[in-house]
Amino acid sequence: MEIQVSTRFDVFATRGVYDARAIGRFRGGGGKLWQVSIAVRRRWSLPLALILAACRADEAPLPAEPSVAPTVLAKPGARRSAKSCTKLQPQVRVAQWALMPAPLNIAGKLRTLCIGTWAWSPSPTWGKEPGTNTDEATNHEAFKAAIDAGITFFDTAEHYGESEERIGRYLSALSAEERSKVAIASKFLPLPYHISSSNVVSHLKASLAKMGLERLDLYQIHGPSVSIRSVETWAHGLADALDQGLCAQVGVSNYNSDQVARTVKVLKERGHRLASNQIEFSLLKRRPETSGLLQKCADMGVAVMAYSPLAMGRLTGKSFKGAETKERVFASGGYSSEQYDALIGKLRQVGEAHGGATPAQIALAWTIAKGTVPIAGAKTAKQARENAAAATIILSGDEVAALDALSVDGQRSGLVPGWQTSKLDEL
Repeated sequence: MEIQVSTRFDVFATRGVYDARAIGRFRGGGGKLWQVSIAVRRRWSLPLALILAACRADEAPLPAEPSVAPTVLAKPGARRSAKSCTKLQPQVRVAQWALMPAPLNIAGKLRTLCIGTWAWSPSPTWGKEPGTNTDEATNHEAFKAAIDAGITFFDTAEHYGESEERIGRYLSALSAEERSKVAIASKFLPLPYHISSSNVVSHLKASLAKMGLERLDLYQIHGPSVSIRSVETWAHGLADALDQGLCAQVGVSNYNSDQVARTVKVLKERGHRLASNQIEFSLLKRRPETSGLLQKCADMGVAVMAYSPLAMGRLTGKSFKGAETKERVFASGGYSSEQYDALIGKLRQVGEAHGGATPAQIALAWTIAKGTVPIAGAKTAKQARENAAAATIILSGDEVAALDALSVDGQRSGLVPGWQTSKLDEL
Protein backbone atom coordinates (compact mmCIF):
# COMPACT_ATOMS: atom_id res chain seq x y z
CA MET A 1 0.00 0.00 0.00
CA GLU A 2 1.25 3.46 -0.92
CA ILE A 3 0.44 6.16 1.64
CA GLN A 4 0.92 9.79 0.69
CA VAL A 5 1.63 12.57 3.16
CA SER A 6 -1.42 14.56 4.26
CA THR A 7 -2.08 17.45 1.94
CA ARG A 8 -3.65 19.72 4.56
CA PHE A 9 -3.93 19.98 8.32
CA ASP A 10 -5.86 22.78 9.96
CA VAL A 11 -6.56 23.46 13.62
CA PHE A 12 -8.72 26.23 14.96
CA ALA A 13 -10.77 27.07 18.03
CA THR A 14 -13.58 29.53 18.55
CA ARG A 15 -16.43 29.81 21.05
CA GLY A 16 -16.00 26.32 22.46
CA VAL A 17 -15.54 24.63 19.09
CA TYR A 18 -12.25 22.81 18.58
CA ASP A 19 -11.62 21.48 15.13
CA ALA A 20 -8.79 19.74 13.37
CA ARG A 21 -8.70 18.10 9.96
CA ALA A 22 -6.14 16.12 8.06
CA ILE A 23 -6.67 15.28 4.41
CA GLY A 24 -4.47 12.79 2.63
CA ARG A 25 -4.46 10.01 0.06
CA PHE A 26 -3.49 6.37 -0.01
CA ARG A 27 -3.71 3.44 -2.38
CA GLY A 28 -5.79 0.53 -1.23
CA GLY A 29 -6.63 -2.88 -2.60
CA GLY A 30 -6.65 -3.12 -6.37
CA GLY A 31 -4.51 -0.01 -6.67
CA LYS A 32 -7.48 2.29 -6.16
CA LEU A 33 -6.59 5.77 -5.01
CA TRP A 34 -8.56 7.01 -2.01
CA GLN A 35 -8.83 10.43 -0.43
CA VAL A 36 -9.35 10.54 3.31
CA SER A 37 -10.40 13.30 5.66
CA ILE A 38 -10.10 12.84 9.39
CA ALA A 39 -11.96 15.49 11.39
CA VAL A 40 -11.70 16.08 15.12
CA ARG A 41 -14.39 18.22 16.64
CA ARG A 42 -15.51 19.10 20.11
CA ARG A 43 -18.67 21.18 20.48
CA TRP A 44 -19.83 22.54 23.78
CA SER A 45 -19.93 19.64 26.26
CA LEU A 46 -19.59 16.85 23.70
CA PRO A 47 -16.73 14.36 24.04
CA LEU A 48 -13.93 14.76 21.56
CA ALA A 49 -14.37 12.33 18.67
CA LEU A 50 -12.65 11.35 15.47
CA ILE A 51 -14.58 11.02 12.24
CA LEU A 52 -13.36 9.41 9.07
CA ALA A 53 -14.64 10.33 5.64
CA ALA A 54 -13.33 8.67 2.52
CA CYS A 55 -14.04 8.77 -1.19
CA ARG A 56 -12.51 7.48 -4.36
CA ALA A 57 -10.16 10.26 -5.45
CA ASP A 58 -10.51 9.27 -9.11
CA GLU A 59 -14.32 9.45 -9.09
CA ALA A 60 -16.74 12.35 -9.48
CA PRO A 61 -16.80 15.20 -6.92
CA LEU A 62 -18.37 14.48 -3.58
CA PRO A 63 -22.14 14.97 -3.42
CA ALA A 64 -23.56 17.52 -0.98
CA GLU A 65 -25.10 14.88 1.24
CA PRO A 66 -23.44 11.74 2.63
CA SER A 67 -24.78 8.38 1.59
CA VAL A 68 -23.95 7.08 5.05
CA ALA A 69 -23.24 8.74 8.35
CA PRO A 70 -19.56 9.46 9.12
CA THR A 71 -17.86 6.59 10.91
CA VAL A 72 -16.83 7.40 14.48
CA LEU A 73 -13.39 5.84 14.81
CA ALA A 74 -12.12 6.27 18.31
CA LYS A 75 -11.63 8.56 21.26
CA PRO A 76 -8.42 10.61 21.52
CA GLY A 77 -5.36 8.45 22.02
CA ALA A 78 -6.71 5.47 20.16
CA ARG A 79 -5.08 4.33 16.93
CA ARG A 80 -6.39 3.19 13.61
CA SER A 81 -4.06 1.94 10.92
CA ALA A 82 -4.28 3.11 7.33
CA LYS A 83 -4.58 -0.55 6.32
CA SER A 84 -7.93 -0.87 8.06
CA CYS A 85 -9.25 2.01 5.98
CA THR A 86 -9.23 -0.21 2.91
CA LYS A 87 -12.31 -1.93 4.34
CA LEU A 88 -14.32 1.16 3.39
CA GLN A 89 -16.42 0.62 0.31
CA PRO A 90 -16.10 2.92 -2.74
CA GLN A 91 -19.64 4.20 -2.30
CA VAL A 92 -18.81 5.77 1.07
CA ARG A 93 -18.67 9.46 0.29
CA VAL A 94 -18.94 12.30 2.77
CA ALA A 95 -18.78 15.93 1.76
CA GLN A 96 -19.61 17.58 5.07
CA TRP A 97 -17.38 16.40 7.90
CA ALA A 98 -18.93 18.30 10.76
CA LEU A 99 -20.11 16.40 13.82
CA MET A 100 -23.42 17.93 14.76
CA PRO A 101 -24.10 18.54 18.47
CA ALA A 102 -27.25 16.46 17.95
CA PRO A 103 -27.09 14.77 14.52
CA LEU A 104 -30.26 14.68 12.46
CA ASN A 105 -30.49 11.23 10.94
CA ILE A 106 -33.53 11.04 8.71
CA ALA A 107 -34.30 7.92 6.66
CA GLY A 108 -30.86 6.47 7.38
CA LYS A 109 -28.87 9.53 6.32
CA LEU A 110 -27.06 12.17 8.32
CA ARG A 111 -28.67 15.37 7.06
CA THR A 112 -26.69 18.57 6.63
CA LEU A 113 -29.17 20.60 4.57
CA CYS A 114 -32.88 20.56 3.79
CA ILE A 115 -34.85 22.19 0.97
CA GLY A 116 -37.74 24.32 2.19
CA THR A 117 -40.94 24.34 0.12
CA TRP A 118 -42.95 27.16 1.71
CA ALA A 119 -42.65 29.10 -1.55
CA TRP A 120 -43.87 26.20 -3.69
CA SER A 121 -47.28 27.75 -4.04
CA PRO A 122 -48.63 31.14 -5.14
CA SER A 123 -49.19 33.32 -2.08
CA PRO A 124 -49.22 36.96 -0.92
CA THR A 125 -45.77 36.36 0.55
CA TRP A 126 -44.08 34.89 -2.53
CA GLY A 127 -46.24 36.33 -5.28
CA LYS A 128 -48.91 35.06 -7.62
CA GLU A 129 -47.99 36.69 -10.89
CA PRO A 130 -45.96 35.11 -13.72
CA GLY A 131 -42.26 35.56 -13.11
CA THR A 132 -42.42 35.02 -9.34
CA ASN A 133 -41.21 31.41 -9.74
CA THR A 134 -44.13 29.94 -7.82
CA ASP A 135 -45.54 28.01 -10.76
CA GLU A 136 -45.59 24.23 -10.55
CA ALA A 137 -43.25 23.53 -13.46
CA THR A 138 -40.50 25.81 -12.10
CA ASN A 139 -40.76 24.32 -8.62
CA HIS A 140 -40.68 20.82 -10.10
CA GLU A 141 -37.37 21.65 -11.77
CA ALA A 142 -36.05 22.82 -8.40
CA PHE A 143 -37.16 19.51 -6.83
CA LYS A 144 -35.36 17.47 -9.48
CA ALA A 145 -32.24 19.65 -9.38
CA ALA A 146 -31.95 19.26 -5.61
CA ILE A 147 -32.13 15.47 -5.87
CA ASP A 148 -29.59 15.42 -8.70
CA ALA A 149 -27.25 17.53 -6.53
CA GLY A 150 -27.56 15.07 -3.64
CA ILE A 151 -30.01 16.96 -1.43
CA THR A 152 -32.97 14.62 -0.90
CA PHE A 153 -34.58 16.04 2.26
CA PHE A 154 -37.61 18.35 1.81
CA ASP A 155 -39.64 20.24 4.41
CA THR A 156 -43.26 21.28 3.91
CA ALA A 157 -46.39 21.91 6.00
CA GLU A 158 -50.15 21.63 5.76
CA HIS A 159 -50.43 25.44 5.66
CA TYR A 160 -47.91 25.95 2.84
CA GLY A 161 -50.61 26.40 0.20
CA GLU A 162 -50.30 23.75 -2.53
CA SER A 163 -46.87 22.58 -1.39
CA GLU A 164 -47.92 19.14 -0.12
CA GLU A 165 -50.00 18.42 -3.21
CA ARG A 166 -47.16 19.46 -5.50
CA ILE A 167 -44.66 17.31 -3.65
CA GLY A 168 -47.04 14.38 -4.07
CA ARG A 169 -47.11 14.91 -7.81
CA TYR A 170 -43.34 15.37 -7.98
CA LEU A 171 -42.81 12.14 -6.04
CA SER A 172 -45.14 10.21 -8.33
CA ALA A 173 -42.96 11.18 -11.29
CA LEU A 174 -39.87 9.56 -9.75
CA SER A 175 -38.72 5.99 -10.29
CA ALA A 176 -38.96 3.61 -7.35
CA GLU A 177 -35.20 3.86 -6.82
CA GLU A 178 -35.26 7.66 -6.88
CA ARG A 179 -38.25 7.76 -4.54
CA SER A 180 -36.47 5.58 -1.99
CA LYS A 181 -33.80 8.26 -1.59
CA VAL A 182 -36.19 11.11 -0.80
CA ALA A 183 -37.17 12.08 2.75
CA ILE A 184 -40.17 14.31 3.48
CA ALA A 185 -40.97 16.34 6.59
CA SER A 186 -44.26 18.12 7.21
CA LYS A 187 -45.98 19.98 10.03
CA PHE A 188 -49.31 20.28 11.86
CA LEU A 189 -50.35 23.70 13.16
CA PRO A 190 -52.52 23.43 16.30
CA LEU A 191 -54.99 26.31 16.00
CA PRO A 192 -57.30 27.45 18.83
CA TYR A 193 -60.12 25.18 17.64
CA HIS A 194 -57.87 22.10 17.80
CA ILE A 195 -58.50 20.71 21.26
CA SER A 196 -57.56 17.02 21.08
CA SER A 197 -54.29 15.16 20.62
CA SER A 198 -56.16 13.09 18.02
CA ASN A 199 -55.96 16.13 15.71
CA VAL A 200 -52.27 15.34 15.18
CA VAL A 201 -53.03 11.91 13.72
CA SER A 202 -55.99 13.08 11.64
CA HIS A 203 -54.02 15.95 10.10
CA LEU A 204 -51.04 13.69 9.47
CA LYS A 205 -53.29 11.26 7.60
CA ALA A 206 -54.60 14.16 5.51
CA SER A 207 -51.04 15.24 4.65
CA LEU A 208 -50.09 11.67 3.72
CA ALA A 209 -53.11 11.48 1.40
CA LYS A 210 -52.10 14.73 -0.32
CA MET A 211 -48.60 13.40 -0.97
CA GLY A 212 -49.59 9.84 -1.79
CA LEU A 213 -47.50 8.44 1.06
CA GLU A 214 -48.09 5.74 3.64
CA ARG A 215 -45.59 7.12 6.14
CA LEU A 216 -43.80 10.41 6.68
CA ASP A 217 -40.10 10.59 7.54
CA LEU A 218 -40.52 13.46 10.02
CA TYR A 219 -43.73 15.00 11.40
CA GLN A 220 -43.60 18.19 13.43
CA ILE A 221 -45.75 20.50 15.55
CA HIS A 222 -45.57 23.81 13.68
CA GLY A 223 -45.73 26.04 16.75
CA PRO A 224 -47.21 26.13 20.25
CA SER A 225 -48.26 29.74 20.73
CA VAL A 226 -51.53 29.88 18.80
CA SER A 227 -52.87 26.79 20.58
CA ILE A 228 -55.06 26.83 23.68
CA ARG A 229 -53.84 23.38 24.68
CA SER A 230 -50.56 22.47 26.36
CA VAL A 231 -47.46 21.21 24.56
CA GLU A 232 -48.01 17.92 26.39
CA THR A 233 -51.28 17.46 24.48
CA TRP A 234 -49.48 17.67 21.16
CA ALA A 235 -46.59 15.54 22.40
CA HIS A 236 -49.06 12.74 23.08
CA GLY A 237 -50.45 13.25 19.58
CA LEU A 238 -46.95 12.82 18.13
CA ALA A 239 -46.49 9.66 20.20
CA ASP A 240 -49.80 8.31 18.87
CA ALA A 241 -48.62 8.94 15.31
CA LEU A 242 -45.42 7.01 16.01
CA ASP A 243 -47.33 4.17 17.66
CA GLN A 244 -49.54 3.87 14.56
CA GLY A 245 -46.54 3.82 12.24
CA LEU A 246 -47.65 6.95 10.38
CA CYS A 247 -44.26 8.62 10.70
CA ALA A 248 -40.70 7.52 11.39
CA GLN A 249 -39.66 10.42 13.60
CA VAL A 250 -41.23 13.48 15.21
CA GLY A 251 -40.16 17.05 15.83
CA VAL A 252 -41.38 20.46 16.93
CA SER A 253 -40.99 24.01 15.67
CA ASN A 254 -40.73 27.40 17.37
CA TYR A 255 -40.35 25.80 20.80
CA ASN A 256 -38.27 27.30 23.61
CA SER A 257 -36.12 25.08 25.82
CA ASP A 258 -38.85 24.55 28.43
CA GLN A 259 -41.34 23.45 25.78
CA VAL A 260 -38.74 21.16 24.21
CA ALA A 261 -37.96 19.59 27.60
CA ARG A 262 -41.64 18.98 28.36
CA THR A 263 -42.13 17.36 24.96
CA VAL A 264 -39.03 15.21 25.40
CA LYS A 265 -40.39 14.04 28.77
CA VAL A 266 -43.77 12.95 27.38
CA LEU A 267 -42.25 11.18 24.41
CA LYS A 268 -39.71 9.40 26.61
CA GLU A 269 -42.49 8.17 28.87
CA ARG A 270 -44.23 6.81 25.75
CA GLY A 271 -41.03 5.08 24.58
CA HIS A 272 -40.11 7.59 21.88
CA ARG A 273 -37.67 10.45 21.30
CA LEU A 274 -37.86 13.96 19.92
CA ALA A 275 -35.72 14.30 16.80
CA SER A 276 -35.70 18.03 16.12
CA ASN A 277 -36.71 21.59 16.92
CA GLN A 278 -37.19 23.82 13.87
CA ILE A 279 -36.49 27.48 14.64
CA GLU A 280 -35.59 30.69 12.84
CA PHE A 281 -31.80 31.06 12.88
CA SER A 282 -29.44 33.03 10.71
CA LEU A 283 -26.72 35.65 10.80
CA LEU A 284 -29.55 38.19 11.08
CA LYS A 285 -31.41 36.19 13.76
CA ARG A 286 -28.75 34.73 16.02
CA ARG A 287 -30.69 34.94 19.27
CA PRO A 288 -31.23 31.16 19.55
CA GLU A 289 -27.47 30.70 19.87
CA THR A 290 -26.63 33.68 22.08
CA SER A 291 -29.58 32.87 24.37
CA GLY A 292 -28.34 29.31 24.86
CA LEU A 293 -31.24 27.57 23.11
CA LEU A 294 -28.95 25.74 20.67
CA GLN A 295 -26.88 24.41 23.55
CA LYS A 296 -29.93 23.34 25.53
CA CYS A 297 -31.35 21.45 22.56
CA ALA A 298 -27.99 19.74 22.06
CA ASP A 299 -27.90 18.76 25.73
CA MET A 300 -31.29 17.09 25.28
CA GLY A 301 -30.17 15.31 22.11
CA VAL A 302 -32.53 17.33 19.92
CA ALA A 303 -31.25 18.45 16.53
CA VAL A 304 -31.91 22.04 15.43
CA MET A 305 -33.30 22.75 11.98
CA ALA A 306 -32.79 26.38 10.98
CA TYR A 307 -35.57 27.94 8.91
CA SER A 308 -35.07 31.27 7.12
CA PRO A 309 -31.27 30.75 7.17
CA LEU A 310 -31.03 33.45 4.49
CA ALA A 311 -33.36 35.80 6.39
CA MET A 312 -36.07 35.71 3.72
CA GLY A 313 -33.49 36.33 1.01
CA ARG A 314 -31.75 39.28 2.68
CA LEU A 315 -28.49 37.37 3.07
CA THR A 316 -28.28 36.83 -0.67
CA GLY A 317 -27.15 40.45 -0.94
CA LYS A 318 -30.05 41.22 -3.25
CA SER A 319 -30.85 44.81 -4.08
CA PHE A 320 -33.83 46.67 -2.66
CA LYS A 321 -36.22 48.90 -4.58
CA GLY A 322 -35.41 52.01 -2.58
CA ALA A 323 -33.68 53.35 0.52
CA GLU A 324 -36.98 53.78 2.34
CA THR A 325 -38.01 50.17 1.72
CA LYS A 326 -34.56 48.95 2.70
CA GLU A 327 -34.51 50.86 5.99
CA ARG A 328 -38.03 49.72 6.84
CA VAL A 329 -37.11 46.07 6.27
CA PHE A 330 -33.94 46.35 8.34
CA ALA A 331 -35.65 48.18 11.20
CA SER A 332 -38.22 45.39 11.46
CA GLY A 333 -35.35 42.93 11.84
CA GLY A 334 -33.56 44.90 14.53
CA TYR A 335 -30.50 46.09 12.62
CA SER A 336 -29.31 49.08 10.62
CA SER A 337 -28.35 49.51 7.00
CA GLU A 338 -24.73 49.92 8.08
CA GLN A 339 -24.76 46.61 9.97
CA TYR A 340 -26.30 44.85 7.00
CA ASP A 341 -23.82 46.26 4.49
CA ALA A 342 -20.88 45.27 6.70
CA LEU A 343 -22.19 41.71 7.02
CA ILE A 344 -22.84 41.30 3.28
CA GLY A 345 -19.36 42.67 2.59
CA LYS A 346 -17.81 40.07 4.88
CA LEU A 347 -19.88 37.28 3.29
CA ARG A 348 -18.56 38.30 -0.12
CA GLN A 349 -15.00 38.41 1.20
CA VAL A 350 -15.25 34.95 2.75
CA GLY A 351 -16.87 33.67 -0.43
CA GLU A 352 -13.86 34.76 -2.48
CA ALA A 353 -11.68 32.55 -0.28
CA HIS A 354 -13.96 29.62 -1.13
CA GLY A 355 -13.79 29.70 -4.90
CA GLY A 356 -16.15 32.60 -5.41
CA ALA A 357 -19.00 31.26 -3.28
CA THR A 358 -22.00 33.56 -3.05
CA PRO A 359 -23.06 35.40 0.14
CA ALA A 360 -26.02 33.00 0.37
CA GLN A 361 -23.77 29.94 0.22
CA ILE A 362 -21.48 31.28 2.93
CA ALA A 363 -24.49 32.18 5.10
CA LEU A 364 -25.76 28.59 4.76
CA ALA A 365 -22.29 27.19 5.50
CA TRP A 366 -22.23 29.33 8.66
CA THR A 367 -25.50 27.79 9.93
CA ILE A 368 -24.06 24.32 9.27
CA ALA A 369 -20.87 25.28 11.13
CA LYS A 370 -23.10 26.15 14.09
CA GLY A 371 -24.35 22.57 14.17
CA THR A 372 -27.79 23.24 12.67
CA VAL A 373 -29.48 21.86 9.57
CA PRO A 374 -30.50 24.85 7.43
CA ILE A 375 -33.80 24.71 5.57
CA ALA A 376 -32.92 26.59 2.42
CA GLY A 377 -35.77 27.66 0.18
CA ALA A 378 -35.35 26.96 -3.52
CA LYS A 379 -37.97 28.00 -6.04
CA THR A 380 -35.77 27.37 -9.09
CA ALA A 381 -33.30 24.72 -10.21
CA LYS A 382 -30.49 27.29 -10.07
CA GLN A 383 -31.26 28.09 -6.43
CA ALA A 384 -31.42 24.38 -5.56
CA ARG A 385 -28.00 23.71 -7.09
CA GLU A 386 -26.46 26.72 -5.35
CA ASN A 387 -27.90 25.65 -2.00
CA ALA A 388 -26.58 22.11 -2.45
CA ALA A 389 -23.09 23.43 -3.15
CA ALA A 390 -23.17 25.33 0.16
CA ALA A 391 -23.21 22.03 2.04
CA THR A 392 -19.69 21.28 0.77
CA ILE A 393 -18.17 24.50 2.18
CA ILE A 394 -16.30 24.15 5.45
CA LEU A 395 -15.55 27.49 7.10
CA SER A 396 -12.47 28.01 9.23
CA GLY A 397 -12.74 29.09 12.85
CA ASP A 398 -11.49 32.57 11.99
CA GLU A 399 -14.14 32.91 9.29
CA VAL A 400 -16.91 31.81 11.65
CA ALA A 401 -15.68 34.22 14.32
CA ALA A 402 -15.52 37.11 11.82
CA LEU A 403 -19.12 36.47 10.76
CA ASP A 404 -20.19 36.10 14.39
CA ALA A 405 -18.80 39.55 15.12
CA LEU A 406 -21.05 41.11 12.45
CA SER A 407 -24.18 39.07 13.18
CA VAL A 408 -27.21 40.42 15.03
CA ASP A 409 -29.57 38.80 17.52
CA GLY A 410 -32.59 40.10 15.62
CA GLN A 411 -36.14 40.49 16.80
CA ARG A 412 -39.07 38.18 17.13
CA SER A 413 -40.97 37.91 13.88
CA GLY A 414 -43.94 35.96 12.64
CA LEU A 415 -47.34 36.06 11.02
CA VAL A 416 -49.21 36.62 14.28
CA PRO A 417 -48.22 38.03 17.70
CA GLY A 418 -46.58 35.40 19.84
CA TRP A 419 -46.05 33.10 16.85
CA GLN A 420 -42.57 32.02 17.88
CA THR A 421 -43.21 32.10 21.64
CA SER A 422 -43.52 34.63 24.43
CA LYS A 423 -40.08 33.69 25.76
CA LEU A 424 -38.16 36.38 23.93
CA ASP A 425 -34.82 35.59 25.57
CA GLU A 426 -34.52 32.38 23.51
CA LEU A 427 -36.30 32.88 20.18
